[in-house]
Amino acid sequence: MEMRHLQTFVIAAESQSFTRAAEILGLTQAAISQHVAALEKELRTSLFCRGPKSVTLNDTGRRVYDHAKKILEQRKIYQDECIEEALERAMEFGAFSHGAVRNILKGYPLKEDPLSIKNAQYALSSTARRPLSEYNLLLSEASGGS
Repeated sequence: MEMRHLQTFVIAAESQSFTRAAEILGLTQAAISQHVAALEKELRTSLFCRGPKSVTLNDTGRRVYDHAKKILEQRKIYQDECIEEALERAMEFGAFSHGAVRNILKGYPLKEDPLSIKNAQYALSSTARRPLSEYNLLLSEASGGS
């Protein structure tokens, strides 16, 4: 079971539209359909009642949705903990390069109004000990590009 299929399923269920899910996830509608079909094939059951312009969860879909939300939430918690632990290990050395920070944060979902750190050479601060979920980081290229 692929996490991206679960994420696609959850977004499609919440938006009640494969088209809207595609817009949200930056995918094509065909990709959304493929993700949902792969999940349905793996689970050997249909998850949606499909209408001409919308989709709604069927009984099985509602149960799977509840489990999928929990799985994705636990995955997010685990990712945040791993990133925080990696940053704390890096800070033990006193400093780390922009490339190292970017590698640590690769794939970390950004939230609105990200804090831009340009040409980061050192990332030590008194606030770095807070949980990463409180921060929004966007690392610019070392060349100073936005």
